[in-house]
Amino acid sequence: MGELPRLLILTDDCVSPSHGTGAALLRQLKEFPENFLLHAYLNRKGEPSLSRSARVRPAKDPAKPWYARFTTAEPRDIDAARSVQEFMEQVVGADEKIGVVYSCVFGETGLQLLTEVLDHLPPGTPAIHHANDFLYAKKLRFERMLRTLSPRISEFWSIGQGLAEEITRITGREAALMAPFQCDLQPVYKQSHRPFGPECKAVMLGNSHMPHVLHHLRHVWEKLEASVEGLRPIQWYAYPTSVTYVKDAGVTFEPQIEYYGFLNNDALHEQLCEADFAIVPFNIHDKPEYHYARFSIPSRITEFVNAGLPIFAAAGKETEACRFISGNGIGRCASIADETGFATQLLEFAKDTAARELMGAHNRHFAEEHCDIRVYRKELMRRFRRLTTATAQ
Repeated sequence: MGELPRLLILTDDCVSPSHGTGAALLRQLKEFPENFLLHAYLNRKGEPSLSRSARVRPAKDPAKPWYARFTTAEPRDIDAARSVQEFMEQVVGADEKIGVVYSCVFGETGLQLLTEVLDHLPPGTPAIHHANDFLYAKKLRFERMLRTLSPRISEFWSIGQGLAEEITRITGREAALMAPFQCDLQPVYKQSHRPFGPECKAVMLGNSHMPHVLHHLRHVWEKLEASVEGLRPIQWYAYPTSVTYVKDAGVTFEPQIEYYGFLNNDALHEQLCEADFAIVPFNIHDKPEYHYARFSIPSRITEFVNAGLPIFAAAGKETEACRFISGNGIGRCASIADETGFATQLLEFAKDTAARELMGAHNRHFAEEHCDIRVYRKELMRRFRRLTTATAQ
């Protein structure tokens, strides 16, 4: 199948366990020789996990004023950003050949970065654009840039059916479904479920890209507290910048939601196995508020199903998140715009111990069938090697 290629990974936020895309990439590329992984990113979010990483600024930034309002990135290395040419000269070795450009960017600035990177590489260098999200400033400009880039993209991939359909609509090309919802399957998982009561533990995990969902969730949990005396707060595990992002938006989530710090791998899995159910605070209304809410799927769902944990999501009917969760039977979804209705459904869900137990067992089975990272890694390697072999021929 050919030699293992050197990858040039392009992302908006640096690859780190602090956010879903970064955590997924670290799992997927775990067995790749680190020297073969080069990484150019637009924003620092957490500490870059790949040693050959650098923040890069495109020569043009079509969405800069708008984009800055929607990033949780840390600004401390903003002055150290390299140009694409400087990245190629300082990070990429003079005698190194980039085997595949692996783009996971999601807006105009990222597409500009991809364009400039391809301009600096030999014509015909294989390039994959893996759509994890769409987060653009102006729809028509984003679509025009994607269509312009399309002839230079070897393959389009997508995390979900909705994004795949949108890529086809924009470019006229098919997008392979490559959903990054995989992890190392843990041998221990949740198998017993207690009745809902004061000691029950509800958990949240990761970012909340729409901070005001937590405003509504706090009100919902207040209603449950009125029904169950002494009910514990929701425990939220996330990277510190995720909490800062919510607070900077003026959203108060305490005391009904309590931040428990950042955990990863075995420590996180242990906490999830001890929980009673997971809450996914995705969006507010049935109709998606914007393109991210329409097409994104929270990748941290992977950790929940690995633990055999039942899921209740604040996700509107027209979102891809709801389509994925409901379509696979791994959770229940409702619009949190109606706080009273959401609270009623959540309380019914929490009180139905038998149904939660069945969902937890189904979720673990789903993880075993669809989320084994070893299977995904093999397919990933096969596709990377196929592209470089075809180029060599």
